[in-house]
Amino acid sequence: MDDKAVVQIAQTASKAVEGKDLPTARVLLYSLMSEIRLRTSNSRLVSYPTALKEAARLLDQNQPKEAAETLLTALNTLMVNDQVTPIPLVLA
Repeated sequence: MDDKAVVQIAQTASKAVEGKDLPTARVLLYSLMSEIRLRTSNSRLVSYPTALKEAARLLDQNQPKEAAETLLTALNTLMVNDQVTPIPLVLA
């Protein structure tokens, strides 16, 4: 992409922001990015033993609904990691 095209895209994105057309501005600016983004999601296994103990306690107290909610919360808890690598660094 040459300098003229970059300037034109930047101006169009600026006009989109001024017109509050943020989705269009985001797409235009995204095309100017020179990086690789990697997102990984992992389950937080460290929280499982605590959740299991809490669920067992709730079951002992005859609260199965609360125990199920505790386990679902632990299962649905994710840790998200973003790694950004500039393309010029990769090319170098």
